[in-house]
Amino acid sequence: MPGTPAPDNQDGRSEETLLRRLAEMIETAYTAQHLTLTDPKTLTAFEIAMDVAKTITAGARAQGIVDDAQQAQLAGLLEGAVRAARLGDGP
Repeated sequence: MPGTPAPDNQDGRSEETLLRRLAEMIETAYTAQHLTLTDPKTLTAFEIAMDVAKTITAGARAQGIVDDAQQAQLAGLLEGAVRAARLGDGP
């Protein structure tokens, strides 16, 4: 629901706080390569990479390497990385 704070995670940090920390970590990795996710083309490339990674996890599920729940968790982590990258305004 809009305006409702995100629930705290087990360690007491909100989802927004965790996403901002992840955004900072991802941006740091990109700036080390003289790139930034504030560049729309770089962000699009990152999103494509995350989509490919989700496809790979679905393949792992199809091959029995991970089960449905594990694949869903991995996909959720990748989707979180995309949400973090889209924050665009840093930590």
